[in-house]
Amino acid sequence: MTSVAKLSMHSNGKWQFRVATMAKTWTKPKEFRRGWTYGPIVLIPHNDLANRLPYMAIKSSEKIHWLPQPRSGFVAQVQLLFNNPQFAVDGWQPEDVGYVSLATLPLRNGMSIRVVRHDREILPEEAKTVVESRRVLLEASSRSEKPLGYSGFTVTSHQLGGPLIFEVQHDMTLR
Repeated sequence: MTSVAKLSMHSNGKWQFRVATMAKTWTKPKEFRRGWTYGPIVLIPHNDLANRLPYMAIKSSEKIHWLPQPRSGFVAQVQLLFNNPQFAVDGWQPEDVGYVSLATLPLRNGMSIRVVRHDREILPEEAKTVVESRRVLLEASSRSEKPLGYSGFTVTSHQLGGPLIFEVQHDMTLR
């Protein structure tokens, strides 16, 4: 996604997700718990295409480690959580509510960003978004002389006010 999209989270509380000339902005959400703020969420739905498009798969290496995809009917919810340890005094951790910690990134201001994953059932409105986004990707690909690739994303807002990014894939063999 980094070669195609940019997510900026500025210290003034203004966040922006930009792809080419399209940009969507948000205001940083309030803390959901003392010392913790929800950041962007990326939803990755189960994808049968991964099994049908092995030639597109990038192999794991020392620097790249692929996480398993969620099972059928589920999404992997990968989320950034901002932690200010100065104020997070009650000892709560994301793992306490079922998140799996993927990484902790320290920031220069003493805060940290926790990258966490939680697999859950896909909600009906999310499933509709995935189907519609795949249709749009397939239509755009069919109008293009150059292949557009087999994945893209849809950007909305999650219920807590921050960015919600759906990863979607389509089957190029349907062109």
